Amino acid sequence: MPATSISATTTAVAPHDKELCLNTPPCFKGDRTKLRKFIQDCKIYLAINKRIYVDDEAKCAFMLSYKEGGEADAWKEQYISSLTDPTTGIITFETTNCKGTLQPTSVSPSANFH
Repeated sequence: MPATSISATTTAVAPHDKELCLNTPPCFKGDRTKLRKFIQDCKIYLAINKRIYVDDEAKCAFMLSYKEGGEADAWKEQYISSLTDPTTGIITFETTNCKGTLQPTSVSPSANFH
């Protein structure tokens, strides 16, 4: 299996910009009743750190990094696999697809994750 790398085009972060680590969101384990709160917590964190997470790819990667355990593991594995080139192992985020297929029961499938 080829080494995995991530392909992302991001705007450079100024050297004086530091990430403010204020209450990072709790890991999302797949309980759909807790998804709205997870998204809300991520949006707050990303808004506070908008100089660090400057594009949708960075925001998507941040949110994916907090999805682990239970049903979220299976969803994340399938999502990352769908973005990975089988020949090179390079992950290319398609920001238009960084929308959840894992939704709370009261949210439509078109709900936005970024």
